[in-house]
Amino acid sequence: EITGDSLLSDELDLRAYDVIVLANVAVIPDSFIPKLEERVAAGAALVVAMGDRIADLDTQNRKLFRADGSGLLPAELVARTSTTRREDYWRVAEFDTEHPAFAFFSDEIWQPLLTEVPVKTFVSARPLDDAQVLARMDDRDGSPLLVERTYDQGRVFLFTTTLSPRWSDIARSPRTLVPLVHEWMRYAGARYEAPRVVAAGETVSLVVDAFPREPELVRPDQSSRPLTGETVETAEGRWRLPEIAGNETARVGLYSVRQDNGSSEPFAVQLAPREGNLERLLASELSGLHPALSVVTAETDSGETEAGPNRGEIWRWLAAIAFAALVLESLWGAWIGQRRKVIA
Repeated sequence: EITGDSLLSDELDLRAYDVIVLANVAVIPDSFIPKLEERVAAGAALVVAMGDRIADLDTQNRKLFRADGSGLLPAELVARTSTTRREDYWRVAEFDTEHPAFAFFSDEIWQPLLTEVPVKTFVSARPLDDAQVLARMDDRDGSPLLVERTYDQGRVFLFTTTLSPRWSDIARSPRTLVPLVHEWMRYAGARYEAPRVVAAGETVSLVVDAFPREPELVRPDQSSRPLTGETVETAEGRWRLPEIAGNETARVGLYSVRQDNGSSEPFAVQLAPREGNLERLLASELSGLHPALSVVTAETDSGETEAGPNRGEIWRWLAAIAFAALVLESLWGAWIGQRRKVIA
């Protein structure tokens, strides 16, 4: 943990950090922002949390937000929103249960630890089009609580309330704060990889660990062509391959970028499920696929199901036989015991 003044130090090397958290930092030096952008672009994660020290949202937007997406912030800061009454508060209305940051709370048993925690103050924000809102509040506008966006090879998160107890009770509840921060920071600290499954016609940009020699694009039909263009070294010592244009990924299937040493970098192109050419089956066609398939409509459904063949249940007979055997065994034992008493 360092103070805001330390951001001006020449000895501060951001390459030593995989996750950088700006928690309620009021003033970010202008000279520090290019260094921060460079480190995030190279693969680090940045977490920007709001707080009562950040009074000038316009200055914060000027330094960190750009409408064209070139700034670090994934959303434009709009206004500070607080409850007017002491007993009022907001809660998390919805969150992405599939996101790794909320892995612990995806279980219904633990969801209340996140959704029932009071939040009394937050900063409303307008996310960029390519940003992902991971959690929303239950206010009238469904304001974002946690927003994520990729920034070159890194990721940036905006947490619109505080990580301290002043604006919310998240930090007051260890059962909420500990699993949230643990899963969130573990995900943020993992190296970001561009998606390897893309939509048809989407541009693909791959990053590899070693310098690629004579790379070539291999299409689904196994035809290939040399991958032309400039290979750029990233700040973290990896190599960005030339972009594969959308007209090269128009066909659905498995692609790869093959190098002269035999190694390859695969990626897949698929159609969106909603774009499938689906047609309705007629009732006769459906029943013809399998005897167990049938069409039930609201007009014909009487709430009753056709009884299956009456083949009986063998377990009832087996249970009866076992019970009878136990009774006979008890009677036989009692009779033998009685005869021994008489003989004695």
